[in-house]
Amino acid sequence: MNPPEEMPSFPKTVFETVAERQTYYNIAYLMLSFPLGLFYFVYLVTMLSLGFGLAVTVVGLPLIGLTLVTAQALAASTCKLSGRLLGMAMPRQRVSATRRQGSWSALLHKITERAAWRDVCFLLLLFPLGTLNFTLVLSLLGASLWMIAQPLLVLARVHSEIAPHWHIDTLPKALLFPIPGFLLALASLHLLNYLASLSGHFTRSMLGRVGYRELRLATARTLIDGRQLDGATILSELRLYHGYSRDFTPMKVFATLTALEEAGLVASADQDGSVRYSLTRTGEAELAAQ
Repeated sequence: MNPPEEMPSFPKTVFETVAERQTYYNIAYLMLSFPLGLFYFVYLVTMLSLGFGLAVTVVGLPLIGLTLVTAQALAASTCKLSGRLLGMAMPRQRVSATRRQGSWSALLHKITERAAWRDVCFLLLLFPLGTLNFTLVLSLLGASLWMIAQPLLVLARVHSEIAPHWHIDTLPKALLFPIPGFLLALASLHLLNYLASLSGHFTRSMLGRVGYRELRLATARTLIDGRQLDGATILSELRLYHGYSRDFTPMKVFATLTALEEAGLVASADQDGSVRYSLTRTGEAELAAQ
């Protein structure tokens, strides 16, 4: 019988956030979201305004299409950056090349593509969210550092005024602030970690999608090395290695397995009352060729 796992102590849970490298990656992401969001907002509003304003001419629709293509590229790079800084898996469908490049049908397809406009909405929303993130980081950490540094400021003859008739101009007054400042800093780091986690989940819910071809490949890869897995285990492994995606649902995974079985790439067998799937030789050859 394995001994019960020891629960981490409260001080360790609180203070280990300061030593974790991921905490400062999270803060860097929150700080970067403001300039990125500002750039995306200005670029998209300018380009879309020009495109819709010139829609009656031959220039308008191509300009809108170009804006959507660049928006998808920007969303893909933002998704990758979020995954690296936040340490979260971010499934992302590759932007496929449009058939008959330069044709009006391809242009209209791009303009009416729902995924492209979802990327535009995400990039536009990043501006207010980035402003909020940036403001909270500066406010919380700035206030914490100001309180911690009060004794040094008094020794340097820099006096702070926190009320019309209350100045921090003596060392005893200044010594009242460092301990609350440290507590505020600890609480701020935990709050910013939580905020970064929320931002990551928002990014993943908006951008974390997997195309049909990528879903088939990811599903087949769970069955390599002669593994025989049931549908629930395959779904769990997809979410474990690729992160949450609206495409990783029981219905879509079952439909994908059915399509792979009909194509002769996957075989199913009833074992102990549950259906287990495995790669056929054809499936192994097709997967090795990818």
